Amino acid sequence: MAKTIKSALADTLENLSKGDFERFCHQLLDRREEPRVKRNRVEGKSRLQITDVLVSTFTEERALTVVLEILKAIGCNQLAKELGKINDCDSASINYCLSFTVQICGIRLLKKVLDQHISKKCHHVVHVSVTVTAATCQQ
Repeated sequence: MAKTIKSALADTLENLSKGDFERFCHQLLDRREEPRVKRNRVEGKSRLQITDVLVSTFTEERALTVVLEILKAIGCNQLAKELGKINDCDSASINYCLSFTVQICGIRLLKKVLDQHISKKCHHVVHVSVTVTAATCQQ
């Protein structure tokens, strides 16, 4: 069975030393970007509980990015490198999501973008979400 992003995040947090886990939580609370994580959702929580907080706050895909940023910020570059492999197109555990907002006049652009992504040997497209909005096409 392919590893999910959530399980990869949990494994990564489990591999942090106690000190690195404390620094990770400190950095998570210190983030300035929205959405921010509240202190009461982090303090005294286990690594698995923090994984749930990350996914419920950011979604799996965004949580992966946040965790990678924090790992690099606290100097856990090897763990970040290993976790980053989950997005590698050659990985058997790929979770690939494309999300686009496309104007009606931009459908050809959507096809071009999808063709480019698929041509990168990323044949495991799990979910494609397209929102079409009415807009005036200016020629």
